[in-house]
Amino acid sequence: MTATYVTNFSNLDQASKNYFYRLASKDGRRSGAQIFRDEIPDSVQDCPVETAAFINGDSSIGTEAHHASHVQSDANGGAFSDDNIVMERASDNLSRGSDNMTPVEQHAAISNSEADAAAIDAHYTHDVVDAEVVTNDILLSNSDVALSVGNNASFLEAALEWAGNILPVIATVETTMAITKAIPSRIPTAVKTAAVAATAVVSYAVYQNPLAVMIRGIFKLGYWWYRKSFDSSRTLTPAR
Repeated sequence: MTATYVTNFSNLDQASKNYFYRLASKDGRRSGAQIFRDEIPDSVQDCPVETAAFINGDSSIGTEAHHASHVQSDANGGAFSDDNIVMERASDNLSRGSDNMTPVEQHAAISNSEADAAAIDAHYTHDVVDAEVVTNDILLSNSDVALSVGNNASFLEAALEWAGNILPVIATVETTMAITKAIPSRIPTAVKTAAVAATAVVSYAVYQNPLAVMIRGIFKLGYWWYRKSFDSSRTLTPAR
């Protein structure tokens, strides 16, 4: 499943990718590809033309653009997160203004989005291979600069997603090793093992938050600078 949504996202035209990159910058936890996977109806994920038609609307079949709408509105403190966002027809979102979405409106938004996606999917007969050809034609028609930016954006997102997966593991290992060394040798082995296991579990959970990883990195950098600056200043000068 993971490989499928990544492939589908990579086949999108650059304008559609940029749309999801903008949403990811508001989300802070999910990548553009993950938001595409979570929020776009499955029936239009396998064809870039259908995904673009769902986002932007398609006058040829009478479907309108869709917005990533807040259930609890942004004006009322609602976060842009996977549990507070649903795709909704643009006109319905705009007409609600800053009000929160009611359960009835939330259900209608989901139902309408699925219905629009089904209509779009029925209208277009492109399979994945056809969609890749269409996407390539769109990209080739753009400038070399646009193509380069698209490739760099995809690489950067992949690199950030990889770092987001590996850094919590590294931080957890280092923290667990530090705690292990700090436990006195007189502590019973069973207690020591339980403490190390608990440390690993809690550390990994904490480091899932990018902010925790960033704070840890700043602390380590500051400690390194302190040791380098002040420890060297305390070095005694040999007597002459």
